[in-house]
Amino acid sequence: MRHLSLLLVLSIVVFSTPVGTYVTDGDTWPEARTVFHVDIPGADGLWDDAFESAMFRWNDVTNFEFRIVRNSYGDPCSDPNVSAVRNGVAFYDSICGTDWSDEIAITIAWVINNTDEIVQAGVLFNRQEDWGVYSGPYWGDPYFGINDFRRIAVHELGHCLGLDHEDSETAIMQSLAGDIEYPTADDIAGVAFLYPFPAGNPPDSSSDSPQEIPREGVSSDTGNDNNAGANNVGGDNSGGDSGGGGGGGGCFITVISGD
Repeated sequence: MRHLSLLLVLSIVVFSTPVGTYVTDGDTWPEARTVFHVDIPGADGLWDDAFESAMFRWNDVTNFEFRIVRNSYGDPCSDPNVSAVRNGVAFYDSICGTDWSDEIAITIAWVINNTDEIVQAGVLFNRQEDWGVYSGPYWGDPYFGINDFRRIAVHELGHCLGLDHEDSETAIMQSLAGDIEYPTADDIAGVAFLYPFPAGNPPDSSSDSPQEIPREGVSSDTGNDNNAGANNVGGDNSGGDSGGGGGGGGCFITVISGD
């Protein structure tokens, strides 16, 4: 199993919360909801279905609501300073122009530096890796050497929520991918800290709220190169490697200057 990196840019500070063992990076969405535009080419919609299921797994147990717009591409490397704000996901040949190291997936978050408010997030999956969608032991027979796209998507969406790697508890946010496929009690507590449930006012489900779609399979079809960006996300791409473990990913945070 390989190590995953957590890339920090422009002096973003990572800290542990004073309550619980979950770890957050201090950044949150202004409301407990956001929309992802999902149109990942290849495999007859397998990747789209798996990403939607990963979103549902957070929606089902937290106050946060991921919403989905399917058949609508959002470039995870787009710069919201120059393009319309749109959360996206894609297979990429690089990290927005920087070579992959030992990461298999990574999350990019754009944050306003004087408010710690997340304004856009994108998830990149390393196109050079082998991918499938399956349940059960990670890399277990007959999936040795094949990364489970769905559980890695759950991990990366945890970064989108503002969670960091957590290796002292059983958690989907562990830096090593393993047999965990759903958010655990520690992950759920972390999201509840960031986005508390309103007292006596549970969230409403929207018509574009994701569903669990029980599709599985293995495919080398990760789409064509049209979505394989060579554009630079901006800022300093020389983040430090804080270690981690094979299977999940890190969070690459770029700051937008506030007023």
